[in-house]
Amino acid sequence: MASLVQCAYVMLDSLMDRIVGTPSIWLLVQKVLGYPEAKEAMYRSAIAGRGTLLDFGCSSGHLGRAFAGVEYYGVDTDERGIAAARKRWENQPQMHWICANILDRPFPPGEFDQVLVGCTVHHLSDSALVPILRELAFCLRPNGILHIFDPVRQKKDGIGPRMLRKLDRGKYTRTLDQILTALHATSAFKVEHTAILPAPRTVWQDCDTGYVRAIRLEGLETAS
Repeated sequence: MASLVQCAYVMLDSLMDRIVGTPSIWLLVQKVLGYPEAKEAMYRSAIAGRGTLLDFGCSSGHLGRAFAGVEYYGVDTDERGIAAARKRWENQPQMHWICANILDRPFPPGEFDQVLVGCTVHHLSDSALVPILRELAFCLRPNGILHIFDPVRQKKDGIGPRMLRKLDRGKYTRTLDQILTALHATSAFKVEHTAILPAPRTVWQDCDTGYVRAIRLEGLETAS
């Protein structure tokens, strides 16, 4: 019986990945369950319209309204998502959408004043997270600001947050301390501020959001 249950779970997991992997369906899930207005407000309050911004893991640009007035660069490896973002924001010349792997260094060193990693960390394995954070440091100017927002795992979480993490295809939801451990492992940042931001009150309650603001240290080695 246990093997049958496990097999059914694997099949359901695969089906959910395919369904949610369709951009239009993923956007519907985000609109209904992902509280986009609250996320836009969180990002807007952190970014505060200063300088050039790199949004790592921008997906289809569904939160683009948060970045009005910013010279914005969204990067993602999802070709369909980037294509949808370009179409959505084609009348906004200050918004640039790049389909690229950050590990390939698509940007010059010190290119950006700020980097946002908005609800993307939980999609990255432990082996991927630290190298990616190092590459984000590479394209962030010295004393530039890194912002990390991500759903965080806590003892109080019930079945609702766990199911929503599944719908969001996030397999690596961490505690705030685990995110900080990965950040410290880069030796590239000084953490300036951390916070736990309560999830909005909804019919289906999600995890709270962890926030980290860190400063990119000077004097880092930027050679390949």
